Amino acid sequence: MSEATLQQLFGDVIRDRRDKQKLSQEELADQAGLHRTYIGLVERGKRMPSIEMVRRLALALNTTMTTLISNLEKGIRKQKPELLEQKIPLPFHRVRKERRPRPR
Repeated sequence: MSEATLQQLFGDVIRDRRDKQKLSQEELADQAGLHRTYIGLVERGKRMPSIEMVRRLALALNTTMTTLISNLEKGIRKQKPELLEQKIPLPFHRVRKERRPRPR
């Protein structure tokens, strides 16, 4: 996995945890209240789950969000340590200017 991304490494964490519990993607999806295809996309690194989705996955996998993220960091240190040092640019969001009152 020479070109592993953060998403792929997180997907590996979810897949490993699911496999250890002998759950299918469909069973995990049902327990987390998610669609089966979403689980597959997360595990393949095609989706980066939101904090809410990480919470649901953690509950369904009988673990904590902290444990999932800790396992992600271990995977990063082992396979792609430069990801921990890399600054990832945030998407640009326009800051709204304060509106001036319109002249009447």
